[in-house]
Amino acid sequence: MSTDSGEFHTTDLLGVPFGPLDGTEGNGYVIAWNNRDRVVYMEITSSDVTLPGDLTVGARVEDVIRVLGEPHFVTDGNLRYQNAENEVFGLLFVIGPAEVVSKVLVFAYV
Repeated sequence: MSTDSGEFHTTDLLGVPFGPLDGTEGNGYVIAWNNRDRVVYMEITSSDVTLPGDLTVGARVEDVIRVLGEPHFVTDGNLRYQNAENEVFGLLFVIGPAEVVSKVLVFAYV
């Protein structure tokens, strides 16, 4: 299902607006791309989606750190991993109650 660009601004969690994006939603995920057709944002809210290291929504904080190491940033309890050598891209694990992942954001500022 295609969705209007207004729903895909992520300033609140990532701190940087992406501008108008087009995207699609599925059961437990959102994928958004910019006007150059580059995917810049994915939001995962379902444990049906597995990341490398078998990380999913519902994983414990210690599991994320065991697989990925210490995060580059911890903000409001959320774990942020990123690479800023050429383009800024990374993962943000939103931590919910009981110290488990409630959402994963995959992002790229391009």
